[in-house]
Amino acid sequence: MNLISILYQANKLTKNNQRIVLGVAILLCSSIVFNFAKASNDISFGSNLGIYKDIVNEENADFFSQPKPFMRNRLIGELDLDNYFKTTNRNQEFKETSIKAKFFNNIHLNNKISLNSYFKIQDVKNLNRPWQATNHNGRDRFLKDVGLFAEELNIRYLYENKIKKINNNLIIGKFNLGFGTAWRWDRGISIHSLAETYKQTEKIGVANVLQLGNSRKTGQYNIGFSFFNNDQKILDNALFANKHSDAKEMAIPGDSRALKSYNFSTDINFDFKKNEKLSYHFSYLNLDVNRRNSRVNPSKIANQEGVVYSMNYQYPLDENIVLDGLLEYTKTNNYLGDSDRLRSYLSSNLLIKYGKSWNILLGNTRLKDRNYNFLGFNQNFSEISNGYQFQKNNYFDKLTIQVGYRYNRISYLNQRIEKQSSYGLILRYFKDF
Repeated sequence: MNLISILYQANKLTKNNQRIVLGVAILLCSSIVFNFAKASNDISFGSNLGIYKDIVNEENADFFSQPKPFMRNRLIGELDLDNYFKTTNRNQEFKETSIKAKFFNNIHLNNKISLNSYFKIQDVKNLNRPWQATNHNGRDRFLKDVGLFAEELNIRYLYENKIKKINNNLIIGKFNLGFGTAWRWDRGISIHSLAETYKQTEKIGVANVLQLGNSRKTGQYNIGFSFFNNDQKILDNALFANKHSDAKEMAIPGDSRALKSYNFSTDINFDFKKNEKLSYHFSYLNLDVNRRNSRVNPSKIANQEGVVYSMNYQYPLDENIVLDGLLEYTKTNNYLGDSDRLRSYLSSNLLIKYGKSWNILLGNTRLKDRNYNFLGFNQNFSEISNGYQFQKNNYFDKLTIQVGYRYNRISYLNQRIEKQSSYGLILRYFKDF
């Protein structure tokens, strides 16, 4: 009797017997999972940014190069200490301690199919405004408002033509889009915070990524498209489904059913020599609006559209110093489905790696928000930080610490200005198993 038949027969049993059968099924699942071979050390784990970025960063589909089934897991834990010591509004001066954990799981079934998941534990209070400190009346916060949710749950199918050097990846399920790169969290402390507001996560639908060429020769070209809905419209009120707690009546862009939202992207990677790399990213996004529920004036309702252009260049000055620069511009029209609103972002940061373990980050992100009926604003978020990476040992695969200063300035079209200065420290723990 196989696992499926056991679960089918369980429906006909009493509650006590169902518990017994369920326990047997769990044991069978556990035995299947733990009998998987461990991934080879030669196989890189991935981007830590989701399935799309994993594929773009892969070279010749190395994840599927091992013929036997295996499973790989990565746990990333973060401890974040912040001190907002100087602000325009004294109520926003406070200290905060928060935690975040990311768990990545890939189950390699064969040379073509894998099951992928990405779970997160983090502070959910400021998810809609991650760049701003909420007014706490000067009260410190310690490990508050923590939530668990699933950011990705999907299946990936690979078709590989080794003669023509073509890889085609089909993704079905819940996934993050490849819209932008400046929101990547592994540079500095929080220079990614503003860009994270346009990061497209937790979409349910279908995506495809076609890979052509070789990054060491004429370049690797990744051409992707996806059709999707926001998760909360498919699994509303389900576990892990809605970390933003947005009501259906808000008609967030992307809520419409029938996979009416879509995204097209192109990533081009070049690997010139040791430690010198260049990549370009272009993407177009169209988020359909549920016009029946939208609170926007009917004459102003429009699909939210966005474009992003970015470049990432890594250049070694010598064996001990590597410059890693990132530049990205993003423009969003019809922000939140309102044709009177638009936003643009310009992110630039330079990561200087030196002495094999040290780094310095210098970065700034500018946001322009325009609303033709109300007050718009300009915002600049800057960071300078210094980091160190500890050598791998039996307790962790990687351990990093980053300490720095951040400055946030918001100008409401010269009517009033809000400023905020803070110190931050973040400790990141990586463990593969």
